[in-house]
Amino acid sequence: MSKYKHIFFDLDHTLWDFETNSKHTLLNLLSKYELNKNISSEKFIEDYWVHNKRLWDAYEKSEIDQKTLRFERFNLSLKDQGLLDARLAELMSQEYLALLPFRKNLMNGAKDVLDYLKPNYVLHLITNGFEEIQLLKIRNCEIEEYFVEVITSEKAGSMKPDKEIFEFALNRSGANREESLMIGDNHYADIFGAHQIGIDQVWFNPKNEKIEFVPTYEISELTALKSIL
Repeated sequence: MSKYKHIFFDLDHTLWDFETNSKHTLLNLLSKYELNKNISSEKFIEDYWVHNKRLWDAYEKSEIDQKTLRFERFNLSLKDQGLLDARLAELMSQEYLALLPFRKNLMNGAKDVLDYLKPNYVLHLITNGFEEIQLLKIRNCEIEEYFVEVITSEKAGSMKPDKEIFEFALNRSGANREESLMIGDNHYADIFGAHQIGIDQVWFNPKNEKIEFVPTYEISELTALKSIL
């Protein structure tokens, strides 16, 4: 029988298919503003993801604020296409956040795994995403009912991999470290973050990336959790 009682999931890229949902939202915006007539939609989206990842890394390290992250990922992506239009960047930023949470694509096997785990474990979420956006995501893709606690970085006042957000999650859930397991795709924020506070981890690594740190468990597909839990 598993020693774990409380399972903490990351949301984006782990349960919620961020890349698919983001791509569809960006394509809608490019079409609405007729940008796809003059620039490559594929190139814009590739540039956006590069900027978004870099800016999120900076945000998680408290190097930039939320407003800068939201604006600059569009402003820089437009600049890459030769478009210097701060007003358009702001409009696209606002509309992106309004549309994105209503996308419902989940990672392969996500619902199956949640159905499998729910009867025997207490499930929670720990996410660095914005509170309002993340809550909309889980409601609209109909997975809210699976989770007892939804811990966002805004609610906790700290972000993964900081110890404080994991301590906040343990306190809110009434869980102890020895009976807890963190599942996420980000080897730094999710896996190292949980490790440094003494929580076992499952690294969801579908791209088979290589890192020096060895997590407690590693899987390439979510359904492999059934062999662990």
